[in-house]
Amino acid sequence: MYVPSATGVVLCIGLDYLIPFTLIGLAGIFRNVTKKDIINVILGSLTVCIIRYASHVVVGGAVWYELTKAGDWNDYVHTVGMWVYSLVYNIQFMGPETALTLIAAPVIVVLLRLLSKKNA
Repeated sequence: MYVPSATGVVLCIGLDYLIPFTLIGLAGIFRNVTKKDIINVILGSLTVCIIRYASHVVVGGAVWYELTKAGDWNDYVHTVGMWVYSLVYNIQFMGPETALTLIAAPVIVVLLRLLSKKNA
């Protein structure tokens, strides 16, 4: 078990799953920041991806702290530390996901704009 206490499990689930994936829906708060839809989508997407990454890093640091404290993990975590390990581990999936989101979201905006003009 990664986090041995009930409080740790609740925080782990909240910070690693519920909050980060709920944040994705908040990208829309940037809808009217500028007059350009594509810029707003990029700003919203980038912001929620950064906050999501931070949330994963915090819970990752806590998990690696618990594992290294108990001595249940390899020497690599001991060598680089729990925070560096969490930063590197989480950027491996959040970096590509953020890049794909920043590419796909503006494309979707353009496609929706074209479809709405076609159907009008």
